[in-house]
Amino acid sequence: MPVHYMRSSRPVRAWHYIAALGAVALVLALSQLLRALVLPNPFILFFAAITFSAWYGGLGPGLLATLLALVLSSYFFIPPLYTIKADGPELLRLLIFACVASLISSLAEAQRRAEAAATLQREQLQVTLASIGDAVIATDAAGRVTLLNPVAEQLTGWQQAQAAGQPVEQIFRIVGAAGRAPADSPVARVLRSGAAASLPSETLLIARDGAERPIDDSVAPIRDRQGATIGAVLIFRDITERARAEAKRAELLLQEQVARREAERARQRSRAAAERAQALAAIARAFAKANMNLSAVLDTAARQAAELIGDACVICLQSADRAWQGPVVAYHRDPAVCAALRSLAARPDGAQAEYEAGPAPPFDEQQLRALGDPEQWATLDQAGQPGLLAATLWVPGRLLGALLLLRDRSNPPYTADERAFLGDLADRVALAIENARLYHEAQEAVRMRDVFLSVASHELKTPLTTLLGNIQLLERRARREGSLDERYLRTISVVVDQSRRLSQMVSALLDISRIESGQLTIDRGRVDLRELVRRVIQEMQPAQPQHTIAYSEPAEPIAVLGDALRLEQVLQNLIGNAAKYSPAGGEVRVRLERHSGQAWLSVADDGIGIPAAAIPQLFQRFFRAANAEQHQISGMGVGLYVVQEIVKLHAGALRVESSEGAGSTLTVCLPLAE
Repeated sequence: MPVHYMRSSRPVRAWHYIAALGAVALVLALSQLLRALVLPNPFILFFAAITFSAWYGGLGPGLLATLLALVLSSYFFIPPLYTIKADGPELLRLLIFACVASLISSLAEAQRRAEAAATLQREQLQVTLASIGDAVIATDAAGRVTLLNPVAEQLTGWQQAQAAGQPVEQIFRIVGAAGRAPADSPVARVLRSGAAASLPSETLLIARDGAERPIDDSVAPIRDRQGATIGAVLIFRDITERARAEAKRAELLLQEQVARREAERARQRSRAAAERAQALAAIARAFAKANMNLSAVLDTAARQAAELIGDACVICLQSADRAWQGPVVAYHRDPAVCAALRSLAARPDGAQAEYEAGPAPPFDEQQLRALGDPEQWATLDQAGQPGLLAATLWVPGRLLGALLLLRDRSNPPYTADERAFLGDLADRVALAIENARLYHEAQEAVRMRDVFLSVASHELKTPLTTLLGNIQLLERRARREGSLDERYLRTISVVVDQSRRLSQMVSALLDISRIESGQLTIDRGRVDLRELVRRVIQEMQPAQPQHTIAYSEPAEPIAVLGDALRLEQVLQNLIGNAAKYSPAGGEVRVRLERHSGQAWLSVADDGIGIPAAAIPQLFQRFFRAANAEQHQISGMGVGLYVVQEIVKLHAGALRVESSEGAGSTLTVCLPLAE
């Protein structure tokens, strides 16, 4: 609101002088009419004209009226009449009149100026109060309203004219925001004590229309020059927006705190999840190191569970007839407590209750206490055990057992995350137990198979050797004596070939059995590979009439440390495979050479070759490439498996180079003899 100030005195205008002339003329006329009455004192009515002129127009019109009064009084009322001349006493009267009239004009001008200054001060105060953004209410010493600024009018609902003279308590009421209890009037308190005061926080002002507004205020006494309290001034402001802003800020702060707590809980959950994931990964690695050993798996599971989320752990297994049984694995840092937990396996009579598989834990604490005698539980109770948490060891279609965690009662109860972790751990443990069981069953099956193969191979080897020897003897005698025609000789030859093939198959099965059981050994000695290869080729060439075995031998002998019979077996298998997988006949190339401190013995053919996808599995037992079946080439898929194991025993390596339809090259790399 713009502030406008009055000047200290009003400017003198022409009409002020005209008014002075008119006042003097009016007084002159009255004096003429009342001549008989005013003649003893002709100046008496002129004093009124002079006073009016000075009050209305100021000092100038007052002096003008004084001058006119002097002239007119001297002319019309002081002898000699109708002349402006005075002598002696009359002149003195005129001078006294002039002085008194001038004094009256000066006093009127001073009064006029004082009134103008007071009016200016009032206007300045009103403008100032209207410019203040706070409400201002002034009272007298009795607490009655003397002033309200526009803001106070707006907040209280009272106008200045209506509120003037009213007790301030009738203009508005002040109550506490919490219980709406009436608050002590700060104005009355200030008027009683004479000291400034303020309202407590969270105070509401109830206006004339019943509207409630939060305010803050201060009240100060109004004192006169002697220091006496003559009133009070109350200044307050509407803090609705500030209260809303503070409430919004408090709400945002609360939301921020909630968000921070949620973020912290999320970080804790994430950290706990990461720790659980790491723990489960560590458990998985520990299970892998246990190498399917059931006892090691159970010991690892019990230790990890106790260290991660409990103080002790017991693992109970269930037998095939669904009765709880041992082994019971227990873990606790205290050996005495651990021994008491392990003794829970010795269940008393009547405690063999079965448990129907399902999602609920199989035991509560009362059921768990039935697993041991009072002395055992006295040890556990002395150690602060148990606070029980249990989970079933369950695989589809079968209940394996239960994993029970015990925690000192002084520790916090198990959390939902710990329960979830125990469920995950129980699933891992159950899977590890089942894998260990299946592994041991498979191992037992393999052992039984190897025993069968060993026994069968050994039992078949003797009659086959006898049969093959007698058939070969019969064939040589018949050819020497000529007692059988060619058809019978061919029949005998087929029997010899099939007997030899069957003997080789039995030998291969016997070798597989020895390899699986770790009984395949070699007798190391110095072996001249050049002579060994030459002898094997000479022996095998007559049996391969459709193939030519070409040998590229080195100029000097090549010696290795190895088993001559097993190395012959390697070469025989490689040459036999090269001939078998070259059904159209052709050349089988055998090459022996030194290379990078090793002896390289390679056998190459131009046969059907090996598909690229089959090469990584070529040395697995009983594996055969798909194109072998397509070409109707029979075999068991054990020859290269045996070859590789023999080469490994000689600290060598076996390499394959092949393309389907373009033949194959297999190279044996053996370390040279020092």
